[in-house]
Amino acid sequence: MKSVKIAAWMLALMMLLCMNCSVFAAGGTFRDVAAGYWAYDAVERAFADRAVEGSYYDPATGERRFEPEREVTVAEFTAVLTRSFFPEELKNAQAGLTLPSTPWYDPYIRAWEAAGLFESVEQLAAQPDKALIRYDMAVLLSNLFRKFSDTVPSQLDPALDPPKAEETVADWGMIPESYRDAVSLTMASGLLHGVDSKGTFDGESTLTRAQMVIIYCRVADWLHSMGKPELPTDPVDPDPADPIPVPVPIQPPTVTE
Repeated sequence: MKSVKIAAWMLALMMLLCMNCSVFAAGGTFRDVAAGYWAYDAVERAFADRAVEGSYYDPATGERRFEPEREVTVAEFTAVLTRSFFPEELKNAQAGLTLPSTPWYDPYIRAWEAAGLFESVEQLAAQPDKALIRYDMAVLLSNLFRKFSDTVPSQLDPALDPPKAEETVADWGMIPESYRDAVSLTMASGLLHGVDSKGTFDGESTLTRAQMVIIYCRVADWLHSMGKPELPTDPVDPDPADPIPVPVPIQPPTVTE
């Protein structure tokens, strides 16, 4: 009788595990990004491009988590774009690492600096764990844009040329002068959009990891439309999990940092 109970318990456990596997499959790569989630396609594309790996990975079960609603830091944002679009700078930065205690973000920050992409926001290089606000993101993206194109806002969208942008961007008058060129360029190019139908930029707000991959896809599409750069055929391997602090589960497995 006891053996029958044990067999029944094992069968129930196997059925439960199979059900969990089906849930993972239905939800895609990440357990916390369901197929119906608004940024699902962008998250899956960024993973396929090896731009992101997720915030948690269990090698025993294959479970991954992405934490799509968590705020993005300066380090995370630069890491995602560096992996795909500046692989040589990243390889050079990684080659110079000698200390095992070096922070995970160090090569990404170094690569971004080497590419000249911290111009006008140099202080961000010393604030890798800071939550990235939209104003600073606009500067980083405008620096990236100018790395590959000499186009000016008036050529992209005359309505977003700085002298005329007040009619298009609802909060233009509140945008500091030092950020206006970057906001104008990134909105005119389509890399960034307003947060509402009025075109409000809301530059002091932060962005989520889901929003980050949406922007990654826009950058990738824009660069590909120009024919440069192609995604590297042998991209720099990201870490097993995007190296960010996440709660350690009560039960194994451990979080890969």
